[in-house]
Amino acid sequence: MKISLREAISFGGLFHAEILAGENKLDTIFIESVTTIEVTDHLIGEWVKENQLCITTMYAIRDNLQQQLNLVKILQEKKCAALVVCHVGIWIEYLDTSFISLCKTEGLPLIKPDMHVSYLDILNPLIYRLMSNDKKKNLSYHELNKEILDMIIQGESLSNIIKKATKYYKNQVTFLDSYCHCIYSSKTWKQVEEEKIYIRKNFNIVFSHLLRNSFLDTIELLPDKLIYLVQTKNNVLGFLILDTPKELERTKNKILQIAETLNTICALVIGKQTHTMQMKEYYIHEYVTDLLVWNFRTENEAITRGIEAGIQLKNKNIFILVNLNSFRNLNNIDKESLYIEQIRVEILPKINQKIMKIDSEAFLHLYSDQIFILLDLKKQKEILTQRMDEIIYIFDKNKISVSVGISEEFASIKNIPTAYKEATQAYNLGRQYFGEKKAIHYSDIYFFQEIMQLKQKEETILFSNKVLQKLIDYDKQHHTELLHTLAMLLKYNGNITSIAELMHLHRNTLLYRKNKILEILGYSPFEMPYYFSIIIALQINEMF
Repeated sequence: MKISLREAISFGGLFHAEILAGENKLDTIFIESVTTIEVTDHLIGEWVKENQLCITTMYAIRDNLQQQLNLVKILQEKKCAALVVCHVGIWIEYLDTSFISLCKTEGLPLIKPDMHVSYLDILNPLIYRLMSNDKKKNLSYHELNKEILDMIIQGESLSNIIKKATKYYKNQVTFLDSYCHCIYSSKTWKQVEEEKIYIRKNFNIVFSHLLRNSFLDTIELLPDKLIYLVQTKNNVLGFLILDTPKELERTKNKILQIAETLNTICALVIGKQTHTMQMKEYYIHEYVTDLLVWNFRTENEAITRGIEAGIQLKNKNIFILVNLNSFRNLNNIDKESLYIEQIRVEILPKINQKIMKIDSEAFLHLYSDQIFILLDLKKQKEILTQRMDEIIYIFDKNKISVSVGISEEFASIKNIPTAYKEATQAYNLGRQYFGEKKAIHYSDIYFFQEIMQLKQKEETILFSNKVLQKLIDYDKQHHTELLHTLAMLLKYNGNITSIAELMHLHRNTLLYRKNKILEILGYSPFEMPYYFSIIIALQINEMF
C-alpha cells in the first residue's frame, strides 16, 4: 500500500521536518516503501525502488559535492519518492545550496529532519503505517477492536496482545513459533507440552497439510483442537492451537474466524518487528563496518552513533572474534541461510548469557561467518578464558567447529581496527598451529606472526635451509624421514610413546632415528642454543 508524502511528514520522526525541495509535490507523490542508504555510489541504483523513501546521512560523501549531486540524479532516475538527510549539523556540516537547487530542478523532494532525530525514529512509524494499510487490504482485519490495535501501535509484546485478544474472543489458545517455542498460551503447562510434542513429532505431516488447507481439525492424539498455520504472503510465522467444542461443525466458521483474526494480529506484530529488526540490523552492520576501518572523525562521533543503535562502546577494551570454521564447508546458499539462522536463534542467546557475566553492556554481533564481541574486560582475563571454553563447548555440542581470536587490551576505541586485526591473526595462526576449537590470545601467537613475516625474506629462507641442510640431504639420499621425525620430537616435547603412536612406529625405531639425528647434526637440537635455531628453521619451512 502507499501513503502520500504529506501524510509521511505528519507523524513520527518526520513531523516538523523542513522541506527543502519539492514542497509542491507533497500531495502527488506516494511512498510504497522505505529504506536507508549509506553506500552512495552508482551501485545504489541496483536496489533503490520506485516510490521508495530513501534515508541517509551522506556521511561517506560528506566532503564530496560531486558525489552528492550524482546521488540526486540516480535517485531521480530511479523515481525515488523523496530523499531524507538526517543529522545535518552533526555528521554532515550543512547541505550545499547547489545540492538543494539540483533537488528542486530534478523534482526530487528533499527533507531535513531535526538533527537529533534517529533513523529508527523515522523508520518505525513509517514501516508500521505502510504495513497496516497493506494488512487492511489483504488480511481479515475487521474483527480487531480498537484496544488491540492501540496495543499493536504502542509496540506491546505479542504475548500480551494475544492474551488480550483471547479474552476478547473467549477462547483458549496456544501460539507456537516455527521452532515450536511457546510464545503465548492460556492453557496449562501439561497441555502446552502435549501440543508441542505432537507438532514436533509430526512436523512434516502437519506442515504439509496446513500449507494445503491452512487448518487441521481431525487430530486423533489431540482431540477437540484445531491447528491453524500463522503466515504472511512470504513467511510462515508459527502455529495457533485453539480449543474447540465437541460439536465442531456447528461452530467451525466462528472458530476459523477467530483463528484468522489471531493470524492477522500475529502477522501485523511479527511483520512490524521483523521489518524494524531488519532495518536495525542493517544499520548496525553498516556501523560495525565503519568501526573496523574507523570511518569516524572523533571518538565521540563513534560513541554517539553506537548509542543510536543501542550499543554502548564506552570503556570497551578487548575484541573477540569467533570464526565459524564449519561455514567454509557449505556449498549451498540455502544451507548457509539455515546454518546462520540456527546460530542466530539457538546459539547467540546462550553466548550472550556467558559474555554478560563479564560485561553486562558487552556488544555481540553476527557478521557473515564471524561473531564479533566487544567488551570491557575489567581485569578478568582468567574468567574470560573460562567463558571462551564454555562458548566453544556450546558450539561443539551443536556440531559446529569454531576458532576464537582474542586481541590485546586497548586504551581507546580508536584502536578497534588494530584489535580486529590482532583477533583475526590470533584465530588464523591459532587454528594453524594449535588446531580448531581453541581460544587464542594475540600475545600467544605474536612471535608466530613475526616468523610469518620472516618467510618473505630470501636470506631467512637460505639460513633456514642451511640449518636443516644435513638432514635434508640425508633424507634425500637414503629415502628416510629424519627431518619430519625431528619436527615431531620437538613439537611433542620428546614424548617417545605419544610420537611413536602418532607416526605408527615402534618405540625402538623412533629411538634409533633420534640417535641418528644427533649423529648427523653433530649436536643436540633439543638443547639451547641449537633448539631455538632449529625451531625457527622448521617454522620457516612450515614443518612445525
